Amino acid sequence: MKRRIVIADDDATSRLVLKAMATKLGHECLLATDGSTYWSASTTDGGKVWQRGGSLPPGFAGISHVACLDATTCVTVGYVSSTPGQGTGAIAVTNDGGANWISAPVPAGVGVLHGVDCTASSTCVAVGTKSTTTTDVALAPSQVLVSDDRGASWNLTASPMGVGDAFAVSCPAGGGCATVGTVWTVTNPPTPIGGVVASGAGGLAWQTMRTRYVPVGLTGVDCPAPTSCVAAGNDVLARIALPLPKKTGRMPGTAGTTSTTTTTTSPVGTSTTSTTAGGGPTGAPATG
Repeated sequence: MKRRIVIADDDATSRLVLKAMATKLGHECLLATDGSTYWSASTTDGGKVWQRGGSLPPGFAGISHVACLDATTCVTVGYVSSTPGQGTGAIAVTNDGGANWISAPVPAGVGVLHGVDCTASSTCVAVGTKSTTTTDVALAPSQVLVSDDRGASWNLTASPMGVGDAFAVSCPAGGGCATVGTVWTVTNPPTPIGGVVASGAGGLAWQTMRTRYVPVGLTGVDCPAPTSCVAAGNDVLARIALPLPKKTGRMPGTAGTTSTTTTTTSPVGTSTTSTTAGGGPTGAPATG
């Protein structure tokens, strides 16, 4: 039976010898220098068959999200290691469907990046933390970067107060953006709980979404509709209703919006609902 085998070895000669042996037996081989090189794969049949694409830029690591503006242009985020256990934010872009990836310039002072999403136009939003720690979740302010040229260049925006470490972002077509992560409680030691912020300004301004107690941080979010999102964390699901713009034309995330968030914790099967209305951000600010 023909198999696809990944061969990882620090020594180039050993890799070639092992590849020759496996190929002689009829297997298909993929070579990896040290097991840490990231590469992409794409599918054109709904995920049934995947084809390997190009490798990410050297040193790129920590990838957990990828967002595509169309069939050829995609963006992913992570970090590049600076010292053991430390890294700085990194962004990679492909304009040929994943065949080749290039590094996009990132502003100075950006920590580890965790999530990215792009709208159907040319705007992309990346989120993460000011912390450069790659081996654990560290107390630090969140960071948001915005690109309006399909990921080619990025600018830092004001950090959302309602999320201490941002782990994921989703920007549905025709709507704003929702970012989830952690809020650090003022305890000893500080404890991370779930936090949600929303933007109706393409990631340039954010409003804290008040929720009932979410005992753990939220690490993933997706918005299938302009005003409806689902977020997830450790044993927790959260349904998020993004605020609607007022008839005056205000966008979500500005003063005067109304929002509703429902959280459901799966272990105990409980559901709670909280509604806020008013002229400004609500919820506990993050510390860092």
